[in-house]
Amino acid sequence: SPPALPAWTGSSQRELLLLKLGEHGDHGPFGPDGIAGGPGLMGPEGKSGLRGQTGNPGIMPEPVAGAFSVARLSSQEGTTESRSLSFETAFVNVAGRLDLPSGGYAAPVPGVYHFNINVHSWNGRETFLHVMRNEDACAALHAQPGQRSVSLSQSLLLPLHTDDKVPALHLGHHIQPDN
Repeated sequence: SPPALPAWTGSSQRELLLLKLGEHGDHGPFGPDGIAGGPGLMGPEGKSGLRGQTGNPGIMPEPVAGAFSVARLSSQEGTTESRSLSFETAFVNVAGRLDLPSGGYAAPVPGVYHFNINVHSWNGRETFLHVMRNEDACAALHAQPGQRSVSLSQSLLLPLHTDDKVPALHLGHHIQPDN
């Protein structure tokens, strides 16, 4: 026969629950894990760590420079076609960026470069000289034939990219050294 139920006095709800449910038993074994949830919200920022040790000093790179001073000491006869003006003497040629036989200069780094050109024309010769940047003419010197010798001078600033070429071309006629 079923166990006898205690008499209900109606004084508390706990007694009512005990009448319906009985006493609490021991916990049972855990069930299998459920499906994992998504990432949670980011937590607050942590404290900064200790400052690290000072590193070794780096090696200072060599400054890149481009400078040259060249001359043509003998005259150069022209033709009716353009050709590069070659040079015979280099007074200064930092890093060898100017090629004497071709007369072309290759920029070592991007920047604005200053060029100064001096030409002497004489004996009634007409002289043309073009300073180029790659394939584009940037400056021109021109001396018309006449009874007197003429010295021409041109200064220019050229913005160049690394390895842009700057040859001096002359078109026909005569280039005489300016001693």
